Amino acid sequence: MSQRAQDFNRQRGDRLTKDRQLSDRASDRLREQRPDSGDWFNRDFFEGHDIDVDYAGTGANWWRPAAWGALASWGNWGWSTPYYYDDSGYAYSVEYSEPYGTTSGVPVQTQPIQTQPVQAQPVQAPAQTAQTTATAEGDWLPLGVFAVGRDANAAAQTSRYIQLAINRSGEIAGVLYNSSTDQAHDLTGKVDTSSQKAYWSMADRTDSPIASTGIYNLTEDQTPISVHFSDGSDQTWTLLRLKQEQ
Repeated sequence: MSQRAQDFNRQRGDRLTKDRQLSDRASDRLREQRPDSGDWFNRDFFEGHDIDVDYAGTGANWWRPAAWGALASWGNWGWSTPYYYDDSGYAYSVEYSEPYGTTSGVPVQTQPIQTQPVQAQPVQAPAQTAQTTATAEGDWLPLGVFAVGRDANAAAQTSRYIQLAINRSGEIAGVLYNSSTDQAHDLTGKVDTSSQKAYWSMADRTDSPIASTGIYNLTEDQTPISVHFSDGSDQTWTLLRLKQEQ
């Protein structure tokens, strides 16, 4: 076993606990500062912001996180073992068990995945299928709502949020929302089912940055994401899960 995999195994339990605590604190902060946030990403929100996603009118709770078991069986993808991608693009196989999961300690590959423009290809073309393939209620699985920042601390203080969902064809759709300007953008993307990597970008901007992470990462409370910009630069950002006000 590589030293990197050993470190990942040793630190994972503590990290998952800390991620859950940070997610809870960020959720409490959002509810205190924006008591209306519990109504974000519902039918009225989508209509009021001209969000054009097929699931917008179904009335489902798009804040709800997806457990790996539900996600892996959502489509005919043949996923048995989830892969977690770290902030260097290095993937680890994860032995999943509720509620957090444990790692097998076996890295999926021996070298970090390099972020190249070719990785952006899955969502560079207009992805109309995300708007037309799944039309019936129940075709979309919520992945939840996340705060977006350069790191976990920035995400906990941010005014930028994303909501994501996936359909049975592996297409991703969602919303990028800036609460300080009340501006919202449709997100569209897909999952590379062979690598389990999820990609998404803004549907209304041809120069949109393209974000990616492991689809399993999106079941956790905090995850790094790779962001590829149109000028060729790359950055690593953080998503921090938010819980809806009850």
